[in-house]
Amino acid sequence: MQQPHLTQHGLERRIKRRLTGTPGNFAAITTPGLEEYAAREISLLEGAQMGPIEKGIIEFSGPFDLVYQANLLCGSVNRVLSAMEGSRSGW
Repeated sequence: MQQPHLTQHGLERRIKRRLTGTPGNFAAITTPGLEEYAAREISLLEGAQMGPIEKGIIEFSGPFDLVYQANLLCGSVNRVLSAMEGSRSGW
């Protein structure tokens, strides 16, 4: 079965829903040993809900713009991943 054609307007609507819709789940990657410091930095961001902390990974949730804030404002965070629905690993 052929997929329906996605128009520019339809794509913009999907992106807007994804970015402004329900809170997302994220993982901040840091150097092992700096997890507590990175978690403290993330917890100071507005809207961040802290999750489990593992070696080198701090999980948190909140609005999508937290990805940008964490990348720009958290000096101990190397990168921020967004959980993708339906992926096997979750990240």
